[in-house]
Amino acid sequence: MKRWGLLGTFVLVLSVVLWNSWLVSQEQEVTLRYKFPTKETRTYSIRLTGEMAVTVQILGQEAPAMISLQGTMTQTERVEDADKEGVATIVATTKGRMKTEVTGLPIGAESPQRAGSPRSHRSSQS
Repeated sequence: MKRWGLLGTFVLVLSVVLWNSWLVSQEQEVTLRYKFPTKETRTYSIRLTGEMAVTVQILGQEAPAMISLQGTMTQTERVEDADKEGVATIVATTKGRMKTEVTGLPIGAESPQRAGSPRSHRSSQS
């Protein structure tokens, strides 16, 4: 019995010490800094989706519309220069494809027309 009592006390004391160590480590503030190596390159693949409600002005009248977009982009960031503290000048290049759809704009007979203006307009380039 005495042996289990001593072992139990040891486990209890060890648990309290570990718990207090963990609590103290959680309360300390740590500052992390990344020092950018010169010429380092990182590439990210980004997928975008979104919707936005807008109000547009058409021939002096406001019209609500909805813009939705979907697309993918690749962004490459290259460290052009970095000082001894690791503060970097980064050149970012973005390439991608974006599909944008605008809905809700008045088209046809409901759209406001100026006197003498055609209802539709087509242009072609040669």
